[in-house]
Amino acid sequence: MLKNADLQRLLESDGDGGDGDAEATTEDVEDVEEAIQKVTPEDPEKETEVVLCDGAVRYQMIKRAAERSARIGDGCSIAYRTAEGEPLSEAVLGAATLPWALEVTARRLQVGDVVDVVATGEHALADDDTLDHGASSSRKWRFEVATVKGTAQDKFRLTVEERIEVAQQLRERGNAMLKQGRLLRACDHYERGSGLMDVIEAEDMGMPGSKKDATAVANNRRLRECQQPLLLNWALALMRRKQWHEAERKCSEVLLDIDGACVKALFRRGQCQVQLGNLEDAKKDLLKARDLENSIADTWLSPLTYPVFSD
Repeated sequence: MLKNADLQRLLESDGDGGDGDAEATTEDVEDVEEAIQKVTPEDPEKETEVVLCDGAVRYQMIKRAAERSARIGDGCSIAYRTAEGEPLSEAVLGAATLPWALEVTARRLQVGDVVDVVATGEHALADDDTLDHGASSSRKWRFEVATVKGTAQDKFRLTVEERIEVAQQLRERGNAMLKQGRLLRACDHYERGSGLMDVIEAEDMGMPGSKKDATAVANNRRLRECQQPLLLNWALALMRRKQWHEAERKCSEVLLDIDGACVKALFRRGQCQVQLGNLEDAKKDLLKARDLENSIADTWLSPLTYPVFSD
């Protein structure tokens, strides 16, 4: 039998049969194989846990699909189960019935994948569920995507009308979440809706300064008009989460890219500037908002009492 030192030399040997090395016997080889098995993980194929959404969603692969499938995305209809052996259910990815954590996870899976998913807080709920602030909202599933129908939404292939329709639906769902106090989910809907507006059409027909494409100009105006309330409500949700820097950037996006005289953007950015300690900038925004809208009281000297009005 090989001693520990002999085993170490055999493992480190380059196989040239140098001086002092004994020829390995069958028994020696068996000893090496046994030693290797002892240092090999019991389950070498066990997948690493994937952590998403700042730790609110975790999943671990239990079984990988035999073949790769088409990308699963919003708009696809999936047949799935959330426990081993249960009947299949159906849902449209991105709709209101699937828990948020499963929606996030499904976008990363292939048809046939089976994963264990754990979620906490808002991520454990579907939009149709009610958030009980006094109860534990941690949930677990064994999630399997059995089949997928349809094609994932692609903002680069959707028409302007289709993108506006989807964005408006997301804004309405975000508003519903905002009223329920589900601020993270509201932000998610507003963010996805706003992201659909990022693709704009080229307006210049040739050289700079030439006549603009009237259709492209009109379409881009419609996209900006659709994006404005998404950004404003996104800012509002961020403000309620006391994420002042992020909320200020959303208001600035409205003022710089869409409407420099938007009262709500000025008012909300002014509130953010107060919280950030930028009182001179806050004064400019709030006074301009007051000049544009008489209903805004001249109370910027006591800014922490400002109400936050929503769309």
